[in-house]
Amino acid sequence: MYKFNTGQYTAIECFAKPTGPSGHLKLTDPQGRESFRFTDHPYYNWIKIPLHKNTDYYAELDNIQVSVAYLSGGEDLLERGICYIEFAECTRVLEGKELSKHYDSPIREQYHFSPIKNWVNDPNGLCWFKGYYHLFFQANPHEQKWDIMYWGHAVSRDLIHWTHMPYVLEPQRELFYKDGSPRTGGAFSGCAVPLKDQVNFYLTRHEGELGNKFTREYQTMAVSRDMVRLENETVVLSDKPRGVLQDFRDPKVTKIDGSWYMVLGCCKDGKPSVLLYRSEDLLHWDYVNDLVTEREADAATLECPDFFQLDGKYIAMAGLMGYTDLHGRFQMTKYYVGQFENEKFKAEQTGWLDFGGNFYAAQSFAHDGKRFLIGWISDFYNEHIYRENGAYGSFGLPRILKVKENKLFMEPVPQVY
Repeated sequence: MYKFNTGQYTAIECFAKPTGPSGHLKLTDPQGRESFRFTDHPYYNWIKIPLHKNTDYYAELDNIQVSVAYLSGGEDLLERGICYIEFAECTRVLEGKELSKHYDSPIREQYHFSPIKNWVNDPNGLCWFKGYYHLFFQANPHEQKWDIMYWGHAVSRDLIHWTHMPYVLEPQRELFYKDGSPRTGGAFSGCAVPLKDQVNFYLTRHEGELGNKFTREYQTMAVSRDMVRLENETVVLSDKPRGVLQDFRDPKVTKIDGSWYMVLGCCKDGKPSVLLYRSEDLLHWDYVNDLVTEREADAATLECPDFFQLDGKYIAMAGLMGYTDLHGRFQMTKYYVGQFENEKFKAEQTGWLDFGGNFYAAQSFAHDGKRFLIGWISDFYNEHIYRENGAYGSFGLPRILKVKENKLFMEPVPQVY
């Protein structure tokens, strides 16, 4: 039995799977009132239980395994963040100074954002909204490896000091076989579009093994008004242009001259490409043309594309999946500088987004007249060493982008110094 106090929080969330029959989590308050949640699915269940503030609870875990647990809800959550709970030999609560001590380790990165435990990859949904920078990201909360994908979330006032928030998206249930084993898939990469009173999120839902001809990828949209929960996810794009096979992912939306455009990574007619779509209402999307066709690098596909206007030029970017250059650098991200006229992009200069080979799936966003960029520190060279409750994956320092002489320049945000 584990004891914890809720403080200002109003809920507990955890990912739990059964290890035997009738696996469940039971919470008991001082008045003896009990709350049960049974793990009705053989894979990890996302359990959410409402709680009373400033109340002691006793937790019993019966025939279940918990990967991640935390307290959430309550006022000012964007400022306070969640409170992690470890159900080990005793209850370990990680917030404030205790959370800082957890990170204060010779094997943990101190100024690159990383999860409290387990896996992260692509940054998603980067934006500024009502006083906070938001970093959503691909995550596997259960293990230190890439697997079926969830979306994690963190917020910051200054792009340097980040506060952990609740997970926001989980894999779709149709991914799982009857025995609970999952197929590859889940909530893949996407973007955020801040509007007046809400933020629209666009992402790829993936089903099936990567590279398999039966794999299905389609684009959805969800909405958030409090930037804590994403709601009303709906399919907005599933039909692919002729010549596009299974790779059809990672939507990035931008507004140019009053029209909304979406770019998607793919392989079309055997060539790594970026597709361009247009919308007048952010719901219905029409295919326009192929924005970029990569003819120099022999990549399996382009993914995590971006497209934006900067300093009088237009910039396209994309990751080259599976590509290794002549220097042995794996999966670089390429940028293209050029002009965009009559909905056609003409590249005038290209280059690599980063000199090294461990900076991938970079995404940009605009705020206060600047264009910011964050990328995934990807460890393609397998340097990670497994440790119990360790973390795998982190994000590069935020950068500010500029265009000079048809080249893309970047520097760390000034808050670093």
